[in-house]
Amino acid sequence: NVWGNGYGYIVSSVFTIPNLPSGLYLIADKIPFIIKSSSNVDALVVYPSNTINAYNRSGGASFYTDPKANVLSFLRPQSNYYHSSFSIPFFKWIRSLNYNFSYIADIDLDDENIFNTSELIIIPGHNEYWSRKARKNFDEFISAENDAIILSGNTMWWQIRYEKNHQIVCYKSIILDPIDDPFLKTTNWYKSILEY
Repeated sequence: NVWGNGYGYIVSSVFTIPNLPSGLYLIADKIPFIIKSSSNVDALVVYPSNTINAYNRSGGASFYTDPKANVLSFLRPQSNYYHSSFSIPFFKWIRSLNYNFSYIADIDLDDENIFNTSELIIIPGHNEYWSRKARKNFDEFISAENDAIILSGNTMWWQIRYEKNHQIVCYKSIILDPIDDPFLKTTNWYKSILEY
């Protein structure tokens, strides 16, 4: 079950990341990492890491394979197809603009403090999978008269949860999801059980 538990790589080397500007960086065109900014910026740019992982078939399963996985690990190689089709062209283009951006991953949306660094958030790519905490923080950000540019289809379509060991959970079913709390069921955000 490497798709759910990760590949179990053994650390073979360690390096210190140099002082780089905030951005999305790729090692060997497969391993994305984000450098965030701690200062105020013109806009926050969200890397759709949850959706990329949801479509990623590395290890044999995704949220879209048959049979479908319900738990996926972030600790596995990323799909080049999804990167090149939906995300990378945008991130290459936006780097050419003369603005001060801070790049963040989906999981960073769970931290309400990340929203204090800008009055604008940009959601590119195809950003379907959001945790309840991320939705709450985003809505509070907008309610405080801040702005969002959404360049994404199916935005906020599925609720997800993060679990131990760098995992994302989405059963896409109220019945199959074993969690007791109905507000945390991993289903479509418009379903009445979520009361959102």
